[in-house]
Amino acid sequence: MIQKPYAINKDTMSAFYKFLADQPDVKKIIEYPMLLGNHFNLFYYYQRFHRKQVAVGFTRSIKDGPDEETSGVLGDMIADQVLSQVKDPGQLKFKNMVDILDMAAVKNSRANYLIFHKNTELELFGPRPGNDTGVDPLIKAITRVYRKIFGQPVFEDYSLIVFINKDLNY
Repeated sequence: MIQKPYAINKDTMSAFYKFLADQPDVKKIIEYPMLLGNHFNLFYYYQRFHRKQVAVGFTRSIKDGPDEETSGVLGDMIADQVLSQVKDPGQLKFKNMVDILDMAAVKNSRANYLIFHKNTELELFGPRPGNDTGVDPLIKAITRVYRKIFGQPVFEDYSLIVFINKDLNY
C-alpha cells in the first residue's frame, strides 16, 4: 500500500503532456492505468495542462479481487481490479472508460492517443529503496500487444509509452 506523500509539478511531468497541450487537433486521449483513489490519480492534474478530454482505459483480464487483508477496495488499486469482478461484462457501459484490449472499443472511443503509465508508484514518488523501478509487468504485456497492432510508440520516456490511434489520425 502507498503510504508516502508526494509532490508533482509541471516541470517534472512528462514532456508528452506539454506537447499535447500544443495540439489543437487532438480532442481526446485514453490513459491507463487509473488508480481508484483520487489522491493517487494524476490524470486530473495532467489534464489541467493539456486540456484534452480523458477516457480511462481498463481491462477485465486482471483476475485480482479485493484487498486480501481488508476484503475491500483501496485507493492504490487500479480500476481493473474492481471491474474484473463484474460477472456480466454487458453490464459495463461507460461513457468515459474504454476496454483497452477491445480494439473496436478503442477505435470507437475517438481517442487520438493511448497513453500507458509505465510504473505509477515510480511516477508518483520517484525511485525509492526496495521499490521496482522497471515497467509494470501488466504494462509490458499490454504494450507488447499494442506494438503488434499499432506499431512502435510515437512517444516514450521515463514514465509513458504513447501510441497513436491510427484509424483517427490520417
